[in-house]
Amino acid sequence: MSRGQSTAPFGKLTEELRIGIDELTRDSLTALAFAADKPLAEYIREVLHLHVHGHAAVLRSRMAP
Repeated sequence: MSRGQSTAPFGKLTEELRIGIDELTRDSLTALAFAADKPLAEYIREVLHLHVHGHAAVLRSRMAP
């Protein structure tokens, strides 16, 4: 799998979450991350950030230098 740009546009990554999910959800997230050309963890971080902080914040972070 090709990896996208692995940066931390939302700040330093100092916290970790450990959650249990079912196999179908894991497989679906993996497929979505692959389609977005991102590592799974980076894709999930972006999805969570989008859900918590909104689409505008994610768009701004993509345009930041």
